[in-house]
Amino acid sequence: LYTAGLRISEVLALTPRALKAEHTAIEVLGKGGRSRVIPLPTDLWNQLEAFAQGTPDQDARLFGITRQAAWKMLKKLALQAGLPPEVS
Repeated sequence: LYTAGLRISEVLALTPRALKAEHTAIEVLGKGGRSRVIPLPTDLWNQLEAFAQGTPDQDARLFGITRQAAWKMLKKLALQAGLPPEVS
């Protein structure tokens, strides 16, 4: 989220088809239904590409969790790191 400057809903909607190898970028559908291409650091791109390799359906979401589940995970990690639970 932080590295790419993405909203949680944009991350959770990512599909393998969104990965743009020629630019080491991802294409996301943002607010208002507008598409935008986000360049990624090489190490993050490589991790996403490797993760997507295990997804045979190019239109399936990479992360099969809800927005609420993602926030629970973030809050738990924030507490473990000694951060306040009001992480946003």
